[in-house]
Amino acid sequence: MVSHTEQAGVLLWERLPKEVVEHFSDEPPEPMPGSFVEERLREHFSDRLFKVKTVNGKAAFIYVLMEHKSTPDHKVGWQLLKYLVEFLKQWEKQNPDWDYLPAVVP
Repeated sequence: MVSHTEQAGVLLWERLPKEVVEHFSDEPPEPMPGSFVEERLREHFSDRLFKVKTVNGKAAFIYVLMEHKSTPDHKVGWQLLKYLVEFLKQWEKQNPDWDYLPAVVP
């Protein structure tokens, strides 16, 4: 479902807190290519990064991590942080003259 842009937008807007969503424009999120999940964990996790436009016209990102396990994993927060750092490293390479980090909603 998160592969279809319009459906992903509806799902994200329904699941995110309204205090977050109100900062985004009405344009649908743009799926970004790639994954930040370690190869050995891809059997259990998949991820998706979306680029969204804010009401101010700036770019922001929404990072979705989906777990494919039947039992809770208490280390998922740590894994999420590592994946966000990997995204920001990639973003920095593509934007070497940056002054501010982009907003990222996990």
